[in-house]
Amino acid sequence: MIPVRRSDKIKGVALSLLSALLLTAVFLFSSLAQRTLAGPPFLFWWFILPLPALLLLRPPAGTWKILIRRHWRFFLAYNLIEGTGNILFFYLLRVIQPSILSFFFSLTPLLGALCAYLYLNERLSGLEWLGGALSMAGVILITWASPEVGILLAALAVLMTLLYAFSNVLVKRWIQDVPPKAVISARIVFQAVFFTVLLLIFGGFRWPTAREMVFLTLGACSGPAFGMYVVFVAMQYLKATQLFLIRNLQPFFVTVAAALFLHQALTLRQLTGGAVIIAGVFLLLAAKWLQDAKQNLKRSTNI
Repeated sequence: MIPVRRSDKIKGVALSLLSALLLTAVFLFSSLAQRTLAGPPFLFWWFILPLPALLLLRPPAGTWKILIRRHWRFFLAYNLIEGTGNILFFYLLRVIQPSILSFFFSLTPLLGALCAYLYLNERLSGLEWLGGALSMAGVILITWASPEVGILLAALAVLMTLLYAFSNVLVKRWIQDVPPKAVISARIVFQAVFFTVLLLIFGGFRWPTAREMVFLTLGACSGPAFGMYVVFVAMQYLKATQLFLIRNLQPFFVTVAAALFLHQALTLRQLTGGAVIIAGVFLLLAAKWLQDAKQNLKRSTNI
């Protein structure tokens, strides 16, 4: 096992914080853009505008054929899951406050652990189960405190997070074989094609206004292009538990941004429910960290 250098950990922490800030901008700018441009036209422009970023993010031309031939199942599965999750995300962002949706989003590591438990037979400790139960209690509390959300939208938000959690598991599994630039460039191209087809089916094309174009461009660069790329690079330097511990600051960033720029403030009950969700996820991640630390200590003593 190759030890992780201190400089790499610092780099991973910095990248994780940057990804949280960039993805916070996604909530802000997409909410502003969708006030006047929504549905397939919005999704089309949101995923078309990142295409120029391929000039910076594309991997060496000679590696493409090899990567696609070896890992086409990964690329296809990952992007289909992401496309479905994106449809749910931007729909929910129109009907749920960004701050509330961001707290649902933070369930990603919990649902990722459940995916590993169900499909990979990975065992969960008592503390991890307790953290999961606490997070779900937070979901119930924040749903109860938000009559505009209701059971149906809350279930869709959990489904959206489950899709993203599974796609993260796929990326983490293949990130050593498929470089981050290959993952993000394939994502940009696939999502652009996916939502162009969606627009052709449902129609409604129109050019954005100057105001909409500013929000779309800033948001698309923050999320589909560089935001997700920063996440993938951070995965190379930090374990998933460490990455999510830092990125769980994001809901609080979104809450502040929504209050300042969207004039949407959470009630004390909603904020309490969100804090309970985060506390449960922190407990789950702390349990995983302790388990990893014990396994590393056991390995070192056996050498």
